[in-house]
Amino acid sequence: MRAIVKKMRVMTFFGEHLLLQDEATPYGHDQFPFTPFIGYLDRYGFPYGVPRQIRGQNEETNKRRSMWLAMLQKRRITVEKGAVPEGDADALDALYAEANKLDGFMVVEDGGIKKLKIEEMANLSEFQAKLMQQSELEIREIAGTPRGAMGYEEPGQSGVAKNIEVQRATVTTATLFDNLRRSMKQIGEQNISNIQTFWRYEKVLRVTDRLTGAERFITVNQAQEGGMKNNITQGKFDCVVSETPSTDTIREKNMEILYAAIEKSPPEAVPTLLIAAFEMSDLPNKELLLEKLKPILGIEPENEDITAEEKKQQVLEQLEAHKEQQQMVAQLEMEGMKAQLQEAQLKNAETQLKMIELEAKIAKLVADTQQTVVNTELAVDGHELDVDKHELDIDKHELDIDIAQVDALEKGVDVALKSEGGNGDKQATGNA
Repeated sequence: MRAIVKKMRVMTFFGEHLLLQDEATPYGHDQFPFTPFIGYLDRYGFPYGVPRQIRGQNEETNKRRSMWLAMLQKRRITVEKGAVPEGDADALDALYAEANKLDGFMVVEDGGIKKLKIEEMANLSEFQAKLMQQSELEIREIAGTPRGAMGYEEPGQSGVAKNIEVQRATVTTATLFDNLRRSMKQIGEQNISNIQTFWRYEKVLRVTDRLTGAERFITVNQAQEGGMKNNITQGKFDCVVSETPSTDTIREKNMEILYAAIEKSPPEAVPTLLIAAFEMSDLPNKELLLEKLKPILGIEPENEDITAEEKKQQVLEQLEAHKEQQQMVAQLEMEGMKAQLQEAQLKNAETQLKMIELEAKIAKLVADTQQTVVNTELAVDGHELDVDKHELDIDKHELDIDIAQVDALEKGVDVALKSEGGNGDKQATGNA
């Protein structure tokens, strides 16, 4: 089977019949070398943009503005007969012209002022202004640029209503931005194809990292023994177009998102997010600021321009060092645990020795207590004996006292007896 395949060719002709050139396209992408930027396509396949959709509203806006300005400047003049001389058309024209001037000077016949009526058209211009504003609003709605989406704040408009208005504008302009990204991607793919087609010589490319500012130099189509190193025709490249346009409002919104993420992120993620936020900003001399800020945040500039293999090697080395560090930590922990076990054993031995000493002290204390009790009992018994002896001594003393008293009584009796005996003899002698 045979199939018809469309191919791009280059033709040069002079006039209608003289063909000067007809050959295959020199470009590898097999497309037109020009990329159109199309807003929409009509039913016939012809491109058109937003101006076609707002053409009627634009004409209405211009018409309403013209009528509004005319009404602000003009006056309606009503004149009865007799206000000016009869049949004098020039006088009527002059009266009309003077009435519409800001410093008009009018001359009428006697009593003609009552026959003259001047009406200001500015009273009717308000309606023209409202219609003009409505046409302008329709233009913004059709074009997808309402006041809320352009950053204007309406009085009394809530945040929810503003977000809904912005979303509606985004839906309206989605097709336009999709077509814009399609055209941008097509241009990028054509440029990649042209580079692979026409770059046959050695070339040094400077590759920059927009986020970190690092630079790397790569040599393509480098001739060497056995072939060519970094042959650009052998590579496969992708063209990626950003989904959102890079405008000031969107950058500020992205920065706000990053700052909100910084407040909720762990400490190890803060430097990366902070550098990304600085890259999105429009600060003057931000490259110099980033160079001074990165070492403070722990980001080494010399590590930003390394290749993927070098990064992989660094990661492996870091993993190996981390593994060795973990082994050392585990070994130190084992040694620490052994030391703690030995210390615990020593403390246990000391505790047992203290227990033995305490038991010996308790036994000695018990023995001393028992000896004290015995001594106390003996002392009590001795005291009781002393008390009994003292009582015996008291009884003996009392007995001695009694004996002495008896002896004294006996002696007294003897004395008395003797006294009585002597007195008797004397009495007998006297009687005699």
